[in-house]
Amino acid sequence: TPSCEDAAIAECVCAQDSFCCNVSWDELCVAEVETLACGTCN
Repeated sequence: TPSCEDAAIAECVCAQDSFCCNVSWDELCVAEVETLACGTCN
């Protein structure tokens, strides 16, 4: 499944939005990396 290459960032986003890890890492999840201040995902 697509996700952020940095597992800590992915966990940060998924803690707020489980859809990102459980269903699909979509554009909204990518945007949430920055809006949730989880870091920067390349």
